[in-house]
Amino acid sequence: MRYDVIIPYYNNSGITKRCIESVIRHSRDYRIIVTFDDSRPEVVKIVEQILKSSEAYLHLINLINVGFPSNTNRGLKVSTGKFIAVINNDVIITGDWLTALENEYLRWGGKCFIGKAGKGVTKAGKGTASPTFPEVVKRY
Repeated sequence: MRYDVIIPYYNNSGITKRCIESVIRHSRDYRIIVTFDDSRPEVVKIVEQILKSSEAYLHLINLINVGFPSNTNRGLKVSTGKFIAVINNDVIITGDWLTALENEYLRWGGKCFIGKAGKGVTKAGKGTASPTFPEVVKRY
């Protein structure tokens, strides 16, 4: 797979389901990696069911709530895609988003982070605003 799309989630199956459906509908050559953070069993079943219609997926289950950063890092550790996108479970994808992000990333020589709505994190861990999306926040 060219792209790994990491989606951490905690409960709220409706929002998570819509997010995954939008990724499936608007993506090619991808794998979804969802990281479950101590959600209710019925939520896990709903998410698992929708994942079955994706090109490829991993559903990482953690029975202890470790919080958003650690939950996201679990997905990053198993990611093997050439390009990695981390999105919150309340994001709805439209258009050819992965190609647009890849092109912007390559335009900057691959030494950058791209953030949603022009907000991103530099290598130093500082947030930097940009007036348009997808603008590269900062090279490092």
